[in-house]
Amino acid sequence: MNYKLFIKNCIKNNYKGKTIFKKNFIKIFKIYRKTLIENPNKFKNNFFIKDNTYRNLEKIYSSKATNLKEKKILIYYKKFEANLALKSKYNCKFKKLTNKESNCNSYIYLGLIIFNSNSINIYQKLNCILKIIDKISNTKSYFKIINYELFVKLLIFENKLLKKVGI
Repeated sequence: MNYKLFIKNCIKNNYKGKTIFKKNFIKIFKIYRKTLIENPNKFKNNFFIKDNTYRNLEKIYSSKATNLKEKKILIYYKKFEANLALKSKYNCKFKKLTNKESNCNSYIYLGLIIFNSNSINIYQKLNCILKIIDKISNTKSYFKIINYELFVKLLIFENKLLKKVGI
């Protein structure tokens, strides 16, 4: 089984109707994740346009926890879970202003924020972080990750959540 091809198909169908019963799937999954960490040289600190969503998520990540912050986290979480994408610009009521998708660095911040959120349970966190890492690793902009350390941190958080649920 080719993990990358399988995940590409899952993303295309928004993960609907995709249940795996093969015993070696977890093994293939862990090997694939290990390859993501092992080669940091393929990531370049390329210049990219920081869109509004990226700036907002970066600001939320670096600020202290508040009720307003938790509400914004839930909104971004719901946007991602519903569409498997974040748009680059939203208005103050979080209606999309553009159809352009936000860059992959926004998803890294979203995953890190969700991991630290108190209003989302462990299974929702794990599900979302799995989808984020799959999405990032299957896009052409995968090699434009600006902060490789944050990406590795997200992979470590994913591993911690997997251990908590017994995988």
